[in-house]
Amino acid sequence: MIKMNNPLLFLALMVFTACKPGAGEVLITEEENGTWSLIVGQAKLLIDPADGAKDISLQIGEREFLTSKEVRKEYYGNSLWLAPQQQYWPEPKVLDFGPYTVEKSGNGVICTSQPDEENGLQYTKSILANADKQAFIHRYSIINISDTIKQLAAWEVTRFPKQGLSFFPYGDSLAPGTRYLDPSIPMLRRDGMIWHHYDPSQKGHPGKGSKAIMDGKNGWIAYLLNYHVFVKVFPDIAPEKMIPGELDVEIYVDNQYDYIEIEVLSENTRLAAGETLDWEVEWRILEIPSPIDLSAGNLELVNFIRSEIGL
Repeated sequence: MIKMNNPLLFLALMVFTACKPGAGEVLITEEENGTWSLIVGQAKLLIDPADGAKDISLQIGEREFLTSKEVRKEYYGNSLWLAPQQQYWPEPKVLDFGPYTVEKSGNGVICTSQPDEENGLQYTKSILANADKQAFIHRYSIINISDTIKQLAAWEVTRFPKQGLSFFPYGDSLAPGTRYLDPSIPMLRRDGMIWHHYDPSQKGHPGKGSKAIMDGKNGWIAYLLNYHVFVKVFPDIAPEKMIPGELDVEIYVDNQYDYIEIEVLSENTRLAAGETLDWEVEWRILEIPSPIDLSAGNLELVNFIRSEIGL
């Protein structure tokens, strides 16, 4: 039996224990710097309402999955963008960099932007932690606050280091707009899956980043780093319902900086005055059982993920 003769040590241990969520629990905390943390299982998500309500950190175990400002000061963490890009580029500052109000709600936070007067839109990001699924659920709302019709899609852009594997089931490989990454970036297409392997030496096409635009199938894409896997689960959209020139799964490999982007898009949506585009992307955090081989093309790995996410 251990005796606690030091009351300060005892108090510190009590606080540490109280701050760890138990099985089936989540922990939501407003940090001293104004960011908010959501913890579920081994995963801790950090959201900055003062910086576009972006997800600026995702720690799974001891490893950081998202890239930070230290990698590239303009593009980091997880962003919500708008498509078509030629119409909404550069990305609206109100959307991606401006301050959001924030309120705690249930197992998450609701972040609301200032009105984007230039584009006649306003944005809401509700981020929830789900202990049963070991997931962070992102619910995006884009509201038409103008008196004109808007035609657009929501676009989630998540930045990871040039390491590990990405893989997803593909649909129509001949869909209009389909393009692949530069051949210098290893790709395996087999058994209905597309796999990419990344490392810091990859630079994409000479002089510019490399972009893949592909039709996904079943609505999921995974990023694997060691024995943890991040899985985006999203509505599967047919190519003919997408913004022209876009498909529902896109991957970007930067030619200069050490990051990739895994991107998914919503359906092309017509918004009359006062209407809202609502779209949900689920981030599932899974630990791969050690007997499973982590090599590209291993269907046992795919089947494990499908069994966990139910797709």
